[in-house]
Amino acid sequence: DMRPPDGKTIQTKNLAFILERGGYMLLLTVLACACAIVAAGLSAKIAANFSAIIRSQVFGKVETFSLIEFDKFSTASLITRSTNDINQIQTVFLLVLRTALIAPVTVIAGFIMSAAKSVPMTLTILYPFPILIVASVVAAKVVFPLFVVIQQKVDHLTLVAREGLTGIRVVRAFNRQKSENERFQKINDSLTKTAITVNRYCAILAPLIAVVMN
Repeated sequence: DMRPPDGKTIQTKNLAFILERGGYMLLLTVLACACAIVAAGLSAKIAANFSAIIRSQVFGKVETFSLIEFDKFSTASLITRSTNDINQIQTVFLLVLRTALIAPVTVIAGFIMSAAKSVPMTLTILYPFPILIVASVVAAKVVFPLFVVIQQKVDHLTLVAREGLTGIRVVRAFNRQKSENERFQKINDSLTKTAITVNRYCAILAPLIAVVMN
């Protein structure tokens, strides 16, 4: 045994016990990593198949539209709904599989195991909740509406790009390349600025929530 200045004893003799428990911890860590890799692969495959099914159903539905319905949605909007929108759904679905399903189990198990050790210490877990509430309010009031704006601007960008490409002969015939470039650049810059704003909020909120939860 070694005795530090305060007189307390640091156990160093029972090395076999330390190695045994350390081995168990290392084994559990390797097992957890393997499970995480398998879970990530399965969730990615499920999410990809899910989006493929939705994309096929959306395309099949669009083929049944009448001309009036095509005019109502516009071709650019239908393209965005079939591609970018479904990719967003896939991302959310993947996030649900990887995080949302695990979070309730983690929180409930954490409370139970913590309360079994010390109820007063368990109550400290409640202190960060106001921060989570504020982050949720900001996300609901600021970030989510911006995502709607982004989708609208993506629709507009798709429309401008499609018109420029399908009418390239007319554009060249009337020497309108510069004006078409300026038109595309305007909506492209607007979309970029909105996306950067959303990502700045997410860059703050996501780590904040993760730190508070951990």
